[in-house]
Amino acid sequence: MSFSRISNRSPQLAASARHDTVDYIEFVTGEGKIRINKKNVKVYNNQTRYDVAAADNPDFWNMVIVHHNGRQKKEQILKKLFEIADDVECYIVGYREFAREDFFFIRLCRQFLAKLFSLSLKFKMPDFYLIYLSVKLNVAEYKSDQIHHIATFERAFTERCNHYEMFEGVSKVLNLNNFAKSPEFAEIAFTLGNKSSLALLCSTITKHCDIFKVVNGILLSNNDLVELSPFAAIPAIDVQVIDLRNNKIRDVGQFKYLRKMNATELLIDDNPVSLTANFMNRILEILPNLVKIDGEYTRTTTPSLINLGAGENMIEVIFQGDTIKSDESLPPHLFRKYKTSDMWHQVIINHNGKYAKSELLFAIFSSLNTHELYPCYYKVGQKNDTFFVRNCY
Repeated sequence: MSFSRISNRSPQLAASARHDTVDYIEFVTGEGKIRINKKNVKVYNNQTRYDVAAADNPDFWNMVIVHHNGRQKKEQILKKLFEIADDVECYIVGYREFAREDFFFIRLCRQFLAKLFSLSLKFKMPDFYLIYLSVKLNVAEYKSDQIHHIATFERAFTERCNHYEMFEGVSKVLNLNNFAKSPEFAEIAFTLGNKSSLALLCSTITKHCDIFKVVNGILLSNNDLVELSPFAAIPAIDVQVIDLRNNKIRDVGQFKYLRKMNATELLIDDNPVSLTANFMNRILEILPNLVKIDGEYTRTTTPSLINLGAGENMIEVIFQGDTIKSDESLPPHLFRKYKTSDMWHQVIINHNGKYAKSELLFAIFSSLNTHELYPCYYKVGQKNDTFFVRNCY
């Protein structure tokens, strides 16, 4: 009896190609070739025991062969492999597709390899199709000019830093959207949904932390983010906006790891957490500096208008803002969050009728003679005067 098998693979893929006919792998990203060693290679199939010392040797590549018989696509297989890896290091290098079996290389991924062996080198796909794996240990010697995930992260991040963007009116924004899809990663498959990979990105950000002297925002949408704890390792910075849309964040508590970024605007639409009851108020309890969440002001009050006199424009007061009194002794770094703000700040001078406007302004300018100050919309009162400032950090 015969039957036809439905293939999910492109008919253009070579049907006869096999992993054991490959002599070397060239990378489209330009790194040195991986030259296959066909002698003294240890091959494993359908088993849990293996040579751990050989698998952990950083001087060699290991090959994993995926026997799919044309029933599963590369994207489906990678997604399942990332699920198996969970939060351990998993960088799949040089994935090559063929009609009946694929193969890829791994190195410095000891725990991921251990997980594959713990499953007896097989796993079920969502449609219950059983995928079998073969593993070849020490299949190629590692050379310093070959692909390395840390160096590749550095190149990809640097390239993004060379092209800051304007985002919804905010200038000099660092775009890390779809980071794993950067051209530099054409030969490395990974996901930032993996905490180890996200930790590597955060480590790279920390290494280049000086960029946040000019960067006003960071875009991180479409990165499969689930857990944000690696961001806690980044030193205190100040950004105006963080975009986390289209990720997989479920727990409101994850946002506590963003505290040191001092953001005033957060975008989190299209995350499971946005379906949580009262999620905006819960986030605001964790990140009280936020002015906007998904475009909505966080501390709205009944709108009121300050009358600025005939012929003048008006400033609409839409939220109470942060009140800072003169008798408070506050460290300078707490004011960093206002550096990139495009909003007006109101200054109230309590003089109890003892001083005139000219005397007050003379005293202020004298004490701030080395700083820019442009009081706007000055209003004289019986016991206090008020004015507004903007871009006078």
